[in-house]
Amino acid sequence: MTSSHREWMRKIEFLIALVFSLVTGIAQNAEKIMDHEVVLKDGKLQPWTEYDHVLHWSMNYLENCPTYKTKFGDDPLYLVTSKLYKDGSFCHKQNNPGSNVYWGIETFKRYYAYSGDTAALAPVRKLIQRVAHYHTPSGWAWADVPRTQDDTPDGEYTDEWSGVDKICMVALGYLDYYRFSGEKQYFEKAERIAKTILAHVEPGNEKQSPVPFMVNLKTGEVLDPYCSNMILPLQLFDQLSKEESLSLDKQELKDKRDLLWKWILDYPMKNNLWSGYY
Repeated sequence: MTSSHREWMRKIEFLIALVFSLVTGIAQNAEKIMDHEVVLKDGKLQPWTEYDHVLHWSMNYLENCPTYKTKFGDDPLYLVTSKLYKDGSFCHKQNNPGSNVYWGIETFKRYYAYSGDTAALAPVRKLIQRVAHYHTPSGWAWADVPRTQDDTPDGEYTDEWSGVDKICMVALGYLDYYRFSGEKQYFEKAERIAKTILAHVEPGNEKQSPVPFMVNLKTGEVLDPYCSNMILPLQLFDQLSKEESLSLDKQELKDKRDLLWKWILDYPMKNNLWSGYY
């Protein structure tokens, strides 16, 4: 066993001992875990409620989310921030609408399959409509793509910098939303995003990914050249190539998709340099 393996074993043993002591201490002192009374049965820790309840409570929060006044009216907090505090306040300089669109539709797909609750689509629709409203102008270096970062709680997504992987997340969210709603405009927006991404794909190397991590959308300045998360543009090209009504060149999609996959195998899979979000 190598020294690194021994070190990992020591860490695992420590964590096991820590968890055991915490559970034992809680049981003996009738304390709480996350504000909930500890319940034991035959010496085993029991859940404090059904998982079904947790799912419905979580979705109820999104469907009836607290609001913040913007020029659009009373905006749900998920349109103005990505970070809430325990006291109900929120971070005024942290919003990631690109990731929110992607994970919003992913959450909806699974929750809808479980519950059949179509009302759960409303938060996703609001997110998508707001993000789509702020695509970049056609004359920018990264044209007709969404602004995926927002540093002001005004509900307006006007920042000039974005993460390219998050742009791909929005496009994937658009595709899923189109498939569920039938609203063709979001398929077309996903195509235009892919067209812009295709124009910026390069072979890459160990210090530069095929598309950058962060860019200035207006000037094209690369703010951070490396992102190991090339699965997202790859996934976007894959999904679009399966669409019959596609206007993009399927061969170009395949070639750039293969280039991305080759880079993943040649670099992060070998040098283990996983950075730039994932």
